[in-house]
Amino acid sequence: MSRFFPPSEYVNQMQVLLGLPLTPITHADYCDAVMKVQQAGEKPLDPVRLHEVLCAGDAHAGEYRSGSVHKLVGTKMVERPLPRPTSIQKLMYSFKRAYGAALRGDIPSEIVNIEAFAWQVAAAGRCLHPFQCGNRQLFLLLENHIRQAHGLPWRIDVLDKDKFHTFRSSYIFHNREHYGEIPGAV
Repeated sequence: MSRFFPPSEYVNQMQVLLGLPLTPITHADYCDAVMKVQQAGEKPLDPVRLHEVLCAGDAHAGEYRSGSVHKLVGTKMVERPLPRPTSIQKLMYSFKRAYGAALRGDIPSEIVNIEAFAWQVAAAGRCLHPFQCGNRQLFLLLENHIRQAHGLPWRIDVLDKDKFHTFRSSYIFHNREHYGEIPGAV
């Protein structure tokens, strides 16, 4: 896919892939966010500002989450293992540094290539889950911004679940001081 494809093509594909219930207004907001990424070049985008565009219709767009997040597992609501809201600011600082390094092509020696680094930066953002909604879409956009800055095609697929769960376990372990009690942890 070329660098400047119509934003609606990307949004339509992601809507189907992720099963997103987009209204015409939220579809237009997502398209605006894609356009911002396409126009950014190699300059880092502020994730908070991009979230405000992506989730413009949400009353809490651009605000870090202030509480826990729950998901439905079977018939029970379960708290997701996420960093404490009081740690988001510090972890976002680390995320922004990694994102900037990836845009510059400063790949850590233990990472194979820019594609792997872009994936890892986005996966770290998803683990951090700084906002109440829109995190998956936001961090896929930032991954694609890194890919675009290095002349790579945009990625339009979902993360491999096993690979992501392995990464998330490592992320939690390395950032455990930012987590409260993690259900099921030993």
